[in-house]
Amino acid sequence: MIGFTLFALIYRRNYPAFWNGMGAMAEQIEDPGIVPRGIVEGLLSLTWTATLLLAIAGTQALPTHQAALAIPAQAAILALVTAVLMTVGKPMSNGQVNPVLTAAYAFDRRLPSSWIYSIAQIAGAIIAIQLFERLLGNPVMAAWVTSSLTYERYAGEWLGAAAFIMVLLWTRRSVPAKAALLAGAVLGIAYWASNGAVLINPAFTFAIAYATMETNPVIIDALPSILLAQFGGAIMGLFVGRFIWRRGS
Repeated sequence: MIGFTLFALIYRRNYPAFWNGMGAMAEQIEDPGIVPRGIVEGLLSLTWTATLLLAIAGTQALPTHQAALAIPAQAAILALVTAVLMTVGKPMSNGQVNPVLTAAYAFDRRLPSSWIYSIAQIAGAIIAIQLFERLLGNPVMAAWVTSSLTYERYAGEWLGAAAFIMVLLWTRRSVPAKAALLAGAVLGIAYWASNGAVLINPAFTFAIAYATMETNPVIIDALPSILLAQFGGAIMGLFVGRFIWRRGS
């Protein structure tokens, strides 16, 4: 985290600060800095994923009488880390840390360059999970993945992704300074309300599927449904949010 903060301060002038919006994305079509920012997105995604995995491992190791605190603690860490990374990453990249948001704007504006961010985010998440497996082993994550594969999760992904996009659309117009904090809050609430199943983040979903394809084939079967729910919710949130936005103009 200290390294990311220093990097942001040093390169603040080299990488223009812009937020996640249709107008800002349109400015990047011919932007020569798209690849460096894609690398930053990958590093941010790696940090996000590694932090969440460490939170899961740490809180699941709590004593029995404190086990009820595991999910709320993980949700709080997820919310805080998301807000911090989106804020720190803003001067250097889109600071999205989430392909749901990238894909929703790409679908709306059909910007091919947006997919560089999604690829970088997914790659960062996969690397983080591979490092997690090498350093800490996989039993905690394997048990968590299995317990998270429920059909109720798909509805949660729809609603969570829609809420995530609508909050960002609203904050971009009304309170941009609080956008990262509110985005983190939405992710944290979705995670908490679903008992740790809903993440609204295809980078993490892809990475889990890649990491567990040999030991847990169930998630491979569930992967298309989860991703469709995440992207479908994002697109729905984008169009509903824009409709509300226009009505309020």
